Order: sequence, then C-alpha cells, then structure tokens
Amino acid sequence: MKKSAALITGVSRGFGLELTREYCRLGWQVFGVLRSKVDGAQLSSEFGEAFVPILVDLRDDAATKNIRMSLEGKTNSLSLLINNAGIGGIGHYIEETSCSEIKELFEVHCCGAIRCLQAALPFLRKAESATIVNVSSRVGSISKVSSGSLDHIHLSYSMRMAKAAQNMLSASLHRELRKTGIAVFAVHPGKILTRMASPDADMSAEQAAKRFVNWLPKIRKEREFGYFEAGAEELSF
Repeated sequence: MKKSAALITGVSRGFGLELTREYCRLGWQVFGVLRSKVDGAQLSSEFGEAFVPILVDLRDDAATKNIRMSLEGKTNSLSLLINNAGIGGIGHYIEETSCSEIKELFEVHCCGAIRCLQAALPFLRKAESATIVNVSSRVGSISKVSSGSLDHIHLSYSMRMAKAAQNMLSASLHRELRKTGIAVFAVHPGKILTRMASPDADMSAEQAAKRFVNWLPKIRKEREFGYFEAGAEELSF
C-alpha cells in the first residue's frame, strides 16, 4: 500500500518534532524541513526511511526551489502540509517593539509559509482530499486580543501581528483553493510548554501532537476551512 506523505516544517524540536514522531509512528512518509544538518542526521537515525530531511532556511527565496527538488523523485503527491516553523518575539509594549523584530517574524511565519506552499502545491493537487495546516496561535485572533481575554499574558506585538497576518493567508488561500478539494486550516495547537511558551502553558508538545493527529481527520471530514484550537473550540478571527 502506498504511504501517505506529509511535509512538516520546523521539525527540529517542540511541536514539529512530536508531530513527526506521531506521523512516522502511523506509517506516514514525513518530509521534514529544518536548518541544521546535525538535527537532520539525528532525526534520520531515529525514524529511518520514514523520514526525509529537507535542509533549507525558509527565510530564503531559494527554499521554494530546494523543497520542490527534494520532493521530486521521492513522492508523487502530498496529503498534508503543516507550516509549523516559527519564532517568538520579545517586545510586549509598543515602546519596546522594534520593526526589525516584526519584519523577522513576518519573514518566518508568513513569507516562510508562502515559500513552502509554493513548493508543495503541485504535490498537494495530486492527492485526494489534501490538507494544509498553518500552525497559528490564539494570539492571532483580533477578536480575542481586542476583547481583553488575553490580557492576563504578555504578548509580543510582533507575534500578534505575524499570526494575524498568517490567519489572513489561510483565509485567502482557502478562497483560492476552495474548488480544488484542498482544505485549509489555521490551527492553534494549544498552550504548549516549549521555549516560546506563554505563562499559562499547560500541555507538553507530545500531548499537543497526539491531540492534533487524532483531531485533524475528524475535522477534515466535516470542514474544508476554519480557525481552531485543535481538539477544542473554533476560534474567531
């Protein structure tokens, strides 16, 4: 039987690493995007032939061509793309916020996702019921931020802005692809205990990945678009 194939970015650690473990365990072929050759070798050693490292920097326009070339000859189609790669910001107040930090987060969360999408779309179009997931955050919800429901945690301006823009990317992508059968979801994976964790984080990356992997096939049967916390509520943009 032909293996389902997934392309996942940011697989070196945290949520991306645990997603890779889950999908490899389920028998998927995982193409993992990361920057470190050492990390790529370690993951190849752990997962064997189920894992194919793709060493690129998503901040570089050359990433699109390099990802596409890495996929060619190794798979005819992709059933799943997870744009997970991300970095955090530190400017919690407007007077602490630098435009250079904002540009850096947009480069990774938005432009990096676009570069990966451009590389993956020819392969997603060849799969039956393909799915795109942009790993978003609750902090990208303008309604949540403006209502004050997130006032209890420190949020960087750059992260809020980058994730709100990434949500717009998801909505725009859905409108473009809605007649192709490719689903598009913006997904807050939960309050995960990672290096970028919020003060109220309460879930390990492993727990979050298991919850996501169990939840995604269920929502995919019901919907082709939405902004969700995996395994929990639908969020408002």
